[in-house]
Amino acid sequence: MTTTNISGQTYFRARIDDLGRITVPKPLRDALGIVKGAILEIGSGITEDGRPCAVMCKHEARDNIQDQLAVLAHSIDELSTATNLPLAQVNDLRAQIAQIQKILTTPYEENE
Repeated sequence: MTTTNISGQTYFRARIDDLGRITVPKPLRDALGIVKGAILEIGSGITEDGRPCAVMCKHEARDNIQDQLAVLAHSIDELSTATNLPLAQVNDLRAQIAQIQKILTTPYEENE
């Protein structure tokens, strides 16, 4: 992976794997605040010199509960390593988040 700095912006070059995935480099994830489970918006565009390009933006998830839960879960993991929070409390918080995620992803079936 290589980096290029153009007009104060940093660009990364990454290779697509067999499944069509790319890895977002850690410096870029850190700079954008992208955590595990975050949603990215990816679209297509054309560069100034006419080349096709992919454009990636961090999805702002103010109204998306699933995204907020992913951020919360990541924050709990960071908090547990940075403090002396008891493991039992950390596991309880993780279990509660997992239960909420399960509820949100379970299809609603109306009782008749």
